[in-house]
Amino acid sequence: MNRLTLVICLLLCISIECIKRTGSGSKRFSIRRNPISNIIRPLKPITSLFGSSGSNNDGGNNGNDNFDIIASDDNDKNNNKHGALLFLTKLFESYNDVLEKSPYLTKIITSGVIGGTGDILIQNFENRKSKKSFDYRRLLVFFTVTALYIAPVINVWFNWLNNGMPLPPGLSNVAKAGIMMIADQTIGAVGVTVGFFYAFELTNKLFPPYDMTNKETFWDAGTKSTKNNLWETLVANWYCWPVINFFNFLVVPLQYRVLVSNLAAVFWNMFLSNVANREIPKETVKAKK
Repeated sequence: MNRLTLVICLLLCISIECIKRTGSGSKRFSIRRNPISNIIRPLKPITSLFGSSGSNNDGGNNGNDNFDIIASDDNDKNNNKHGALLFLTKLFESYNDVLEKSPYLTKIITSGVIGGTGDILIQNFENRKSKKSFDYRRLLVFFTVTALYIAPVINVWFNWLNNGMPLPPGLSNVAKAGIMMIADQTIGAVGVTVGFFYAFELTNKLFPPYDMTNKETFWDAGTKSTKNNLWETLVANWYCWPVINFFNFLVVPLQYRVLVSNLAAVFWNMFLSNVANREIPKETVKAKK
């Protein structure tokens, strides 16, 4: 688990640094610039729910013995008490800030980090049985595919569903979300999944060390992987994504849908990494020919 923790932390640090560099030359992040802070800031810490009469309900000690395991001193001019909720708010606002400055790069890096996390998790699970060592090349390949294929394609697809797909007038939001979900789970699921297999095989061919004995082109490998894994992947997709994407389309603003999809895809990426890296028995390939 030490290797797992180290790699995840490394990926997160790299992603945060890359995203911050996209805003070089701009003003420093400030939560006061974002209207979300106006909503979250007035909320009281958890202990304010249990404050006794006569207390100021600020979540701190200020003359009483109440102790808040969530809140901590901020040492600002008002000596405000900030807890985990405000920390998460600041984190989200920082993400929202870089998302506004560099939306495409932010989504690409976020998708790559979450995809890499899924590969790390499934590799550690697989290696418990096989006793194999951790494959950093496999991690790099899957990180690249999720960053440079999944993120751009999903972003374009979600934008088309929201703004380009022809819909009859007068539909309710629920009906619109339902139609978008159906299109996503038919046309979108098939197209994105098939493209993933080809993108994975292309990326796998590009990263050294190369297997010089394998003369198979990425197109042939992608075709073989699609024939053997497409139906299984689609069935698993239909167990996982319809409900998630229905609520994603219904309640999540467009600019955050790729993020929500990525966060929900941690376990899905584990499945995809396992399927994409699975060795296909030669007997199966011959039988399908």
